[in-house]
Amino acid sequence: MNKKTISKRFLSIIVVAMLSVALVIPGIAVAAPDALATRTLPASAAPGADLDVSIVASGAGVFGQVVETLPAGFSYVGTDSTDVIVTEDGNTVRFTFMGDAVTFDYEVTASTTAGSYSFSGIVKDENLNEYTVGGNTGITVVSADGATATRTLPTSVAPGADFDVGIVASGAGVFGQVVETLPAGFSYVGTDSTDVTVTEDGDTVSFTFIGDGVAFDYTVTASTTAGSYSFSGIVKDEDLNASTVGGDTGITVASADGASATRTLPTSVAPGADFDVGIVASGCGVFGQVVETLPAGFSYVGTDSTDVIVTEDGSTVEFTFIGDGVTFDYTVTASTVEDTYTFSGTIKDEDLNASTIAGDIDIEVSATPEPPPEVELEFSDTLDQDDTAFLATIPAGVTELEITLSATADLDLNLYDADTFVIGWHGEIDSSDSTTGTYEDDTFAYSGWDGGVEYITADGPLGRAYDLTVYGYRAGDYVVTVSYVSGAPPNPPPTISITVPATVALGDPVTVTVSATDDDGVQMVMFMVSSPYPEELSSNSNSEYEDIIEYVMSFDDEASLTFVPGWAGTYTVEAWASDELGNMTPTETDTFVVTE
Repeated sequence: MNKKTISKRFLSIIVVAMLSVALVIPGIAVAAPDALATRTLPASAAPGADLDVSIVASGAGVFGQVVETLPAGFSYVGTDSTDVIVTEDGNTVRFTFMGDAVTFDYEVTASTTAGSYSFSGIVKDENLNEYTVGGNTGITVVSADGATATRTLPTSVAPGADFDVGIVASGAGVFGQVVETLPAGFSYVGTDSTDVTVTEDGDTVSFTFIGDGVAFDYTVTASTTAGSYSFSGIVKDEDLNASTVGGDTGITVASADGASATRTLPTSVAPGADFDVGIVASGCGVFGQVVETLPAGFSYVGTDSTDVIVTEDGSTVEFTFIGDGVTFDYTVTASTVEDTYTFSGTIKDEDLNASTIAGDIDIEVSATPEPPPEVELEFSDTLDQDDTAFLATIPAGVTELEITLSATADLDLNLYDADTFVIGWHGEIDSSDSTTGTYEDDTFAYSGWDGGVEYITADGPLGRAYDLTVYGYRAGDYVVTVSYVSGAPPNPPPTISITVPATVALGDPVTVTVSATDDDGVQMVMFMVSSPYPEELSSNSNSEYEDIIEYVMSFDDEASLTFVPGWAGTYTVEAWASDELGNMTPTETDTFVVTE
């Protein structure tokens, strides 16, 4: 353990030394003026292009830190600046600097997906006060030249049923072509559109059109076999450059009679990782059986369910149950080889009639995780005056949060952190007009509560979960839409434990121990001991820092100090810790009393 006892007259030197390891320790000097920072971005960038982000910060005091949150799909490249120390944690990049101000550029790689994205960030001063980074926040990733197309499918259809597939294409130039490949067992019926010329070749259907874009529907007949199926297709521009048709690809053919089952899989997993497969079965009668065939290289681990009896035979796993239906999860280990794999299975009823298990069938084994899924919710109802309706819990870690309220009367959006009223009339963020406010490091844009259409937005990631409600200032109908991108909950800082005796006699030694724990590892533990300087001694000193007795810093998960107090009174221990990702704890305190 590296322990360092610091003289009270050299406290400012320690602050400088601590900055050399990219840590921010609460200052004890007079507070600096409000820190300011401004971000400059280009208006647009090409998919996957490198671009520079400029930061100008001032008013930090002795030292400061700019914390930038990159948009989903963007990645940090680096900086040429020697004036900042950089710490990365996923999409969060921290730039720590000495002095009151700093100007620097950093480089990022844009998302490969065209669209609009938002940067967010804060600047911290020497006292850890936080201020939102101003300037530019939005950037557009502009799609490269070429045609694009999107497919719209129903989620499920009955066996042998006719249904419509929607296509919207653009960017083709003088003319273009959409080439669709139907799933096995599906057949093309026709289209009412006069804007396309159709050519069929087995499961392949080509739709040729004149002009830059087209929107049309075509009708197909579903397979007569229940199960999950996938569409695929390309769109060609005037130069015959081809791009994959986006939008929906999967559809389920659900059996109307007999047993049915649905499988739920994650989109992707890491090589060799354990993950859960969800099964929901029904309509079996007295008993039933789910028979799953695992992909090559996958292995069955087990299930916690007591409702099924398991039999294994190589890659085939049978789950037998009593009753009409069952819901359970089972765990498998993924292949160690990166690729796309397919699950298959059947559900048998009491008469041993078998149907294909619907739902998810494909899973990607990849060391690079898939982008987090976007969640879209909608709520509508009638609310009486002075009533409140709970709508949803917004999870911690989400990004790109958008909440919108439309109502026939004066109804209000409200957001709560447990029992704390965060946003709304008389909340922590309260305004009749549009405003921006911060609660516990989470920054929100709020429309205000003065009637009309209300909204709450946040770039995120949110540091905690929030409960969303709607309040009836007047009786009326409402529609609330919620969308966000799911993300991992924020990484918590270390947990600190301070060990000191409650009392100690003057003249006796006292031991102060501070320890920290963190799943990511503890980088540093530090604490200081202070006590008000006795009045009878105060005339001997003109230093405002004479109440600081000791300062200890350890590059370990524990720091300890034994010393003999110089006077009677109450002594305060203030402690901090940092993990290996640079997350700093808030100040933890404890006290002990020295008696005469």
